[in-house]
Amino acid sequence: MLVSKEKLLGGTGLLLAVALFLTVNVLTNTTLTSARLDFTEDGLYTLSDGTLDVITGLDEPITLRFYLSRHLVNELPGLSGYANRVEELLREYEIRSQGNLRLLVLDPEPFSEEEDRAVGYGIRGLALAQADEVFYFGLVGTNTVGEQKVVAYFNQVRERFLEYDVTRLIQQLSQTSRPTVGVLSTIPIQSVNADKVRSGAMPQPLTLIDQMRETFNVEALDLTVTDIPEHIDLLMLIHPRRLGEPTMYAIDQFAMRNGRVVAFVDPYAEADARQTASGIPAVTASDFNRVLASWGVRLAEDTVVTDLQFGTRVQTQQDGKAVVFDYPVWVTYPADLLNPFDVITGNLDNLTFASVGQLEVIEGSGLTVEPLVRSTTAADRVTVEQISFTADPQELLRHYEGEGEQFALVVRITGRAKSAFTEGAPAAEDFIGQDVQPATQRTHLEASQGDINVVVVADTDMLQDRYWVRVQDFLGSRIALPFAGNGSLVFNALDNLGGSNALISVRSRGSFSRPFERVTEIRRDAELEYREKEQELITRLEQTEHELLALENQKQGDEALILSDAQQQRLNDFRDQRIQIRTELRDVRHDLRKDIETLEAWLKFVNIGLIPLLIGIGGVLIAILKRYRRKAAIAATTPPGLEIQA
Repeated sequence: MLVSKEKLLGGTGLLLAVALFLTVNVLTNTTLTSARLDFTEDGLYTLSDGTLDVITGLDEPITLRFYLSRHLVNELPGLSGYANRVEELLREYEIRSQGNLRLLVLDPEPFSEEEDRAVGYGIRGLALAQADEVFYFGLVGTNTVGEQKVVAYFNQVRERFLEYDVTRLIQQLSQTSRPTVGVLSTIPIQSVNADKVRSGAMPQPLTLIDQMRETFNVEALDLTVTDIPEHIDLLMLIHPRRLGEPTMYAIDQFAMRNGRVVAFVDPYAEADARQTASGIPAVTASDFNRVLASWGVRLAEDTVVTDLQFGTRVQTQQDGKAVVFDYPVWVTYPADLLNPFDVITGNLDNLTFASVGQLEVIEGSGLTVEPLVRSTTAADRVTVEQISFTADPQELLRHYEGEGEQFALVVRITGRAKSAFTEGAPAAEDFIGQDVQPATQRTHLEASQGDINVVVVADTDMLQDRYWVRVQDFLGSRIALPFAGNGSLVFNALDNLGGSNALISVRSRGSFSRPFERVTEIRRDAELEYREKEQELITRLEQTEHELLALENQKQGDEALILSDAQQQRLNDFRDQRIQIRTELRDVRHDLRKDIETLEAWLKFVNIGLIPLLIGIGGVLIAILKRYRRKAAIAATTPPGLEIQA
């Protein structure tokens, strides 16, 4: 059987193409192992600069043991893709570490020595429905001196924080010593759940404090401390109020000596809210302006900043019905309102505040005060009394007026500062009963020894779990799922003031907020219009019902009195007017979402109907155009006198 030359050449070319394809794949797998192209939207496989700084700057090698039950992962379709992503990311760590990391991928088969080692390290297995089947999916890191850190289980709910968790584990193994943070707080740093306390469970620490202990040495300071110990590297103040003169002096002198302080002050600390015996809310404001003034700022007294544009959606009861509205006292600000040029806020996505205060800059202090977070220009200011004594939270909306000015909520202060105690240390009698007597006090510093670096936040409630994180119990561990960047703000500030910026770019990648700004704007405008119209109708309704009640009482109170036809007609008119006003009020409430629903319907039409319709029309036009061109081409080549058939 003879084979044509063309077929022979074609077959040979096909074989050469297959051979070339296999050769290229083998060569790339062996010689281009470090080459990577990441086409994912959020760069899921691209290590951040902070991670690269950590892994390339290691002083000693670290071994990572990745435990994955391969014989089970394929039976878990919901986890197999995530498991592959974790393994590929860990291999990227090893490749980019310049030999500082060694990755071991281990399969702890049932009843094997590897399974015993995994359990011994603290890896937690997930029991499956099958008998005697345990799925392992965790990481152990060890350094040359035998220290170890563990991710007991890669819970998929923390997928957004995968890089941060791994990088933090590596950094903790590389640290020879951890900075010590002294925490002085007048409100409990234990989160109390009433139901759990009644059942006998111990209060849990705030998630923030719990996480701080993983990176820092956290030392609680007594509220009567008169000298901040020398080993304290950073000072964290939470709601300083009613502190004694010696304690205020100790804080002042620490700032003059060390200069690194993070202070959370508050005009109305909701976590500290309590009532007196008369039922009147007690004063819950920080009173720290004496020291703040020496740092170039002050907390505006009896002032809470509200912002309807980014208010939190809440639900309350009105006339026995659920009413949903934006509460301007609890606000969540997006990245647009955070300082993009400061490492503390530059990469955060959002921050949530509750009854946040205003920080005012004191002119002539000689210090640099850089706002890190500002309100919008549509923000309003109210008094603490308007919040704490108002029974109806919607009352704030009815009197809401934007002031056209941005207010500073978080600031960074740098420069040479002067002591708040210009006359020196407090008198000796002020130290009576305190921990340290005046004879043991340090030499008084009238000014800071160097530039101070202080961060002041005008809210303390933002540290509470409810405003930034959800905590779940999983296999005996507390899993933190942040929905706001409050914790990252604190860690960024502590890392920065402590001299380490490595984790900042990693931590802030954890959350991506993409709000539908047009819907938010429509809802806000409709909310304001609705509240104004609602108040007008309610006033008319109350007036009508008052007059109607007066007429009916007049009729019932004097049986001998017979209403005239005019009075009876007026009574009927009032009743009809009441029905009409109630109808208008229902219509106004119904119209609150009409614009949003219209926009939603239009978007559905554009995405579902318009685009396919345009594609169809385009196809028809192209077909018509091709047919026209074909006719024109035939006409150009047809001799005269012949008829052209369509």
